[in-house]
Amino acid sequence: MQTYTPDFQQAQFSPETENLYCPTSQTGRADACMQEKSLQDDTTLNETLQAFKDAYAQKHAELLSLADVVAAESQLVKKSVIVTGFAAGAAAVFACFCWLIFNGALAITLHHSGVHYLINCGILLAINAVMAIVAFAVAKDAYKHISLMPAFHALRGQVPDGSESGRSSS
Repeated sequence: MQTYTPDFQQAQFSPETENLYCPTSQTGRADACMQEKSLQDDTTLNETLQAFKDAYAQKHAELLSLADVVAAESQLVKKSVIVTGFAAGAAAVFACFCWLIFNGALAITLHHSGVHYLINCGILLAINAVMAIVAFAVAKDAYKHISLMPAFHALRGQVPDGSESGRSSS
């Protein structure tokens, strides 16, 4: 089956020939299209006002939906901050008690093995300094994964595409 490709450079059109693109014309002639326009084809004031009311209602519903999304994102951020705060506090208390017990046990072990108390203090200070540096590096790396961008995207009405450069995948 072959498709017909019209040759527009060889075509000839005139107002007297049949116009297939004028479906309202009874005669099918090109000059008949313009004469058949009536006042009923124009938009009335009531139709225009109804269109404006519909557009306003749609925009109002869109803004309400956006407000719901922003409120939900804000609630999620609040809940996650509270849960993270409690978890971090509990982990810090537990880690401090464990670390104090470890330091006390190590100091007592070094003292009973005959190590001078100044060397004992130096060893504990060096171990604690190394562990503080490691903890700081872990905390600095974890900061990259904290983001409020979903709330900002919701506020602006944008849908993130998942390829944010500021966040790294874990």
